[in-house]
Amino acid sequence: MARLYTGDPSIRIMNMIGVLLATGPALSPTLGGIALDLLGWQAIFVFMVIYGVALVGVLVILTTETLAHPDPSRLRPRELARNYGRLFVGPAFLGPSIVFGCTAGGLYTMATLLPFIMIDVVGLTPTQFGFSMIMQSGAYLIGAIIMRNLLRRIEAHRLVPLGLLLIAGSGLMLAVGLRIAEPSFFSVMGPIAIFAFGIAFISPSLQTAALASYADIAGSAAALMGFFQMGGGFLGSAVSAWIGRPVFALATIIPTMILIAILAYYASRALMARRLKMLDSIADRIIEPPAPAE
Repeated sequence: MARLYTGDPSIRIMNMIGVLLATGPALSPTLGGIALDLLGWQAIFVFMVIYGVALVGVLVILTTETLAHPDPSRLRPRELARNYGRLFVGPAFLGPSIVFGCTAGGLYTMATLLPFIMIDVVGLTPTQFGFSMIMQSGAYLIGAIIMRNLLRRIEAHRLVPLGLLLIAGSGLMLAVGLRIAEPSFFSVMGPIAIFAFGIAFISPSLQTAALASYADIAGSAAALMGFFQMGGGFLGSAVSAWIGRPVFALATIIPTMILIAILAYYASRALMARRLKMLDSIADRIIEPPAPAE
């Protein structure tokens, strides 16, 4: 996408994609809960197979190549290693990717924990749990729509601190609230809705910034960013399984991931500012070399 859109248009496209993607998590748990109650657990896997076949068909028939001049040499192992090496040492990519991995990965971790908490601890039925997940996805959808309107007057990067403040507040609510009182629907889903709402102000800007900085290897950058996203969810879920206490895991792992995301964002900004300052200093010396000593 970094080759097709840049700057504000890219952020708006990312925002629109987020709005569309929010409908899937909003509908899938609800439909899954209804299917479980009416048809049994086997029906869920049948629906997944049907969905997978339909998705492959859409990709094969309707999805076209966006790269005007494909370069097969980019698939060579040495070239791939070189490209990923550039990305891993670049704060312009690594910082946003860690933020994205901890926030989007946090949602995947929640998806692992919430069924055990909301059904086994809070006492919801599977269908009720499915409908409760609309609160998370609906909050993201509302946040994405609000951000889309704000982009007409405010630069996207200025909205990122607001998103970080919102997810920090949600992490604090989870860390404290779930330790001082028994979990309830609102004590769990309220902070999670705020978390999802805050992510809507973070993801489009940081994704665009990370990919735009490496437009010549945008495919590798997008793939590695997806790896951070899935990897964050995997690590969060794996640690949750190791802990074995869903409520404690939710009150501990998600706030920790939020803290890492905030630190990564500001650390990457500081490193980039320092690097720009060094480059400016070098440029000044080249343009205006010091006068020779008498």
